[in-house]
Amino acid sequence: MVGKPDPPGPLVIERRLVIECDGHDFHEKTREQATKDKSRDRDLLNLGYPVMRFTGSEIVSAPLKSAAQVMDWAFDKKSRLGE
Repeated sequence: MVGKPDPPGPLVIERRLVIECDGHDFHEKTREQATKDKSRDRDLLNLGYPVMRFTGSEIVSAPLKSAAQVMDWAFDKKSRLGE
């Protein structure tokens, strides 16, 4: 097409998210581990990485629900953590 600009390229939006998948055997079993996890979450948030945590049992019992929560965060401004 002569005289018409090229259509714009795809819109790319960068979002950062850390997804933690862990069970109670490894995390938050003790007060010290819970404190360490919370501190790590805050450090990541300060670097621009919100954290979404899932337990192993949540993922096994409702994998689509877990995935949907991540997708909701990724595509819906109202549900984004830390923003």
